[in-house]
Amino acid sequence: MSEQGEKRARRALPPRDDNPADAPTAPPASVGRRGVAASRGQRAESAPVSPAGGVAAGGGRGRRFADTNDAPASGPSPEATGWGRRRLRLGIVTAVALALVFGGAWGAQRLGVFDAASSSSTPSPDAARFVAAPEDLSSLNAQAQWQIATASSTLDATTPQAKCLTTATEGAERPKDTVVRTFSAGASAPGAAFFQVNHYETNESAHTAYAAFVTQLANCDRTTALAKQGLAVQGLGDEATGQVLEVQDATNEYHTIALTRVGTRVSVLDATQAKSAVAGEAVVATLATVGQRQCTDGGTCPASPTASQTIPLVTTPAGWLGTIDLPRISPGSGAWRATDVADSVTTPGTKCEAVDLGNFPSATTRQQRTYLLRDDTAAPQSFGVDEAVYTFAKPDEAAAALATLSGNMDGCAARAATAQVTRTRDPSGSGAAASWVVVQRVDQQSATAKFRSAAVVSGTRLIYLVANPSDTFDFSDDAWHALTIRASQRVQQAP
Repeated sequence: MSEQGEKRARRALPPRDDNPADAPTAPPASVGRRGVAASRGQRAESAPVSPAGGVAAGGGRGRRFADTNDAPASGPSPEATGWGRRRLRLGIVTAVALALVFGGAWGAQRLGVFDAASSSSTPSPDAARFVAAPEDLSSLNAQAQWQIATASSTLDATTPQAKCLTTATEGAERPKDTVVRTFSAGASAPGAAFFQVNHYETNESAHTAYAAFVTQLANCDRTTALAKQGLAVQGLGDEATGQVLEVQDATNEYHTIALTRVGTRVSVLDATQAKSAVAGEAVVATLATVGQRQCTDGGTCPASPTASQTIPLVTTPAGWLGTIDLPRISPGSGAWRATDVADSVTTPGTKCEAVDLGNFPSATTRQQRTYLLRDDTAAPQSFGVDEAVYTFAKPDEAAAALATLSGNMDGCAARAATAQVTRTRDPSGSGAAASWVVVQRVDQQSATAKFRSAAVVSGTRLIYLVANPSDTFDFSDDAWHALTIRASQRVQQAP
């Protein structure tokens, strides 16, 4: 079964995505007291209403080695919302799976900018020297008995792909030749690896292709992928970077992906295992071994390469959370969609802020982006997150705004008998952030509306997050705090 529960053709390993079907369009959904209505599947350009009831600008997103079959994160934005209870998978390779490889078939996949007829390539006789071999993979797992599962020298619909990457790169020249290999780790050490090396005519065209791969990886539009960390890579060829992803399904798995350019060759290594990610240093070690052979044909040889954890690769638009940053809440279900960034703040918040969120005092700019969750039947209607970013003239002013907002939130229950407020802790651990759970009684009986919110300061910016969960569907405290910190990291990437 695929991530979405579909039956698929047997595949070689490691597998990769098929072209996901477009999500169905639901009939128009009526909304609550704010009197706004929109149809499910409405395009972002039509200005969907934010999860907390405010109107946000429309938008869409930008595109993977693994049979996760998740839908891309681009496409129509979800429905609008209102006040009240606004309801805001490379499987691990085993010996059994390996038995399926040689009788299986690769499913169809989007071809990117190449078509099947024009993408066939003929590698040079010694091209195999420049791709990973089983003996090069010992750093990934020394106990594994690595063996080649599949091999290809063609870029077409049958070519395996690394997670989040396509067979071709938008705006890049077709490579002179390519070699793609997938590897299984053997029954004693389940796991898998994917290695691709594309050879281009010039260093410049190789650089363009490398940059396009980086953009694809950063903006992974597969709904199952969650960015865990970036990899800052030094001393590995002419250019190198990487990222660690968690594929969220009923059983999660991890992909450590690194990209490198050595002269006219661009290489991709995707190492996968369950329970924990392959260390970035291990992936870089394999690339360095292969890179020492590649540089004999031009380019910078690896020299004492290192990999360290850092913020995930810059998403588009820079400075904002990407859908790759938001976790699924139900295992195996849910697809996040994001609007464009609006130059105004329309979220009504939790009703405990006691400041005008649309005109936060002293802020020089006020912007908002809204993230809505769909394809999760357990989610409340229009469940999602509003992200408001306020810019101030000085860091002290941003810190003062946080202090004001925090005081107002903490004192809300004393001001309003309809509110219950719980402070869940400072996600930053440094006094630069705070988070709350708010329950508001919305009528004279027992109807309530639940919210999560968090505020965090980064330099001259204050980021405020608001979500509208329910008693049965909610972020965990840890997941909400991690999202808050990711928002503060993302704002550091703003131009």
